[in-house]
Amino acid sequence: MKKRTQEEIRAEIAQVESEMRTAIDSGRMRSVERLRGRKQALGHELERAMAQEASAGATVSAPAAPAPAQGGQRTTSTAGAATARRQRGPAAGGTRKDRRLAAVAGVAIAVAVVTVGFSGWRWTQAQGELAHLEKSTVKVVTVTRDVAPGEVITSADLTVASVPTAFAPKDAAKKVSDVAGRQSVTQQTLGTAVSLSSVSGSKKPASITTAVTEGHVAYTVALDSSTGLSPLLSVGDKVDVLASVNDGQVVSTVRVADSIRVLALDGNLSGSKSDGYSNVTIEVTEDQALALSSASGIRLVALPETGEAQNAE
Repeated sequence: MKKRTQEEIRAEIAQVESEMRTAIDSGRMRSVERLRGRKQALGHELERAMAQEASAGATVSAPAAPAPAQGGQRTTSTAGAATARRQRGPAAGGTRKDRRLAAVAGVAIAVAVVTVGFSGWRWTQAQGELAHLEKSTVKVVTVTRDVAPGEVITSADLTVASVPTAFAPKDAAKKVSDVAGRQSVTQQTLGTAVSLSSVSGSKKPASITTAVTEGHVAYTVALDSSTGLSPLLSVGDKVDVLASVNDGQVVSTVRVADSIRVLALDGNLSGSKSDGYSNVTIEVTEDQALALSSASGIRLVALPETGEAQNAE
């Protein structure tokens, strides 16, 4: 493989740094990890290239031996000059050529040392910047493709990734189970965090319409504290709905709906405890809503929280 120059390696490092900044800005932290590994490998390659270049500059070629006199004979003047040089000994500090080569090698080594030092400092600075960015990130659920409003989001469309805190919505989903199987209310863009308020049937809906799952409707019943379990219920609890039925002769109690989710207590759409309420909004089918509209004596019966319900939260 052809060895690359320092300039070529530095140019690729600059390109990788640019791609890293773009990936960080767009929240693609997997790409950031890959690019950081590439940059580290390029840093090692640059150090080797600088060391090899410094070593090559410090190598001094041995001076060539003088050519013998023609015919292999030494003239008297040549022999006398050689004798005089031997008597004087080597010149102090070596020949002028040797001193020039030594000076050039020294400068090359000094430049290499400074360059390696600067490269190490810049690498350390870049690592510090990445560490700072990683501390400013949060793990949230993101979509792996563009999702249009009205589409049902599957688990295959989701992943958990680290994104900059500044780009994560306050109600960002933290678990795939918070979003999978729910209908998207808004446009979801590839790589962006999914907010709980942007999917139907979420735990933190932006409105009553986003709280209802597909195939259901929201139905509000006005109840007193005894029939509505006030203030014991919370948003998200499951209840059975009982009602009185009069056939003209006997008044009996029947179960109108089983395991119905509480969507709101008065105007409260969150899961926080309430001091009291008189209106309970529940999620029912259209047929159940029709049955409730003609029923009387409606009462709610709270159901125990199961392990499945806890995992769904």
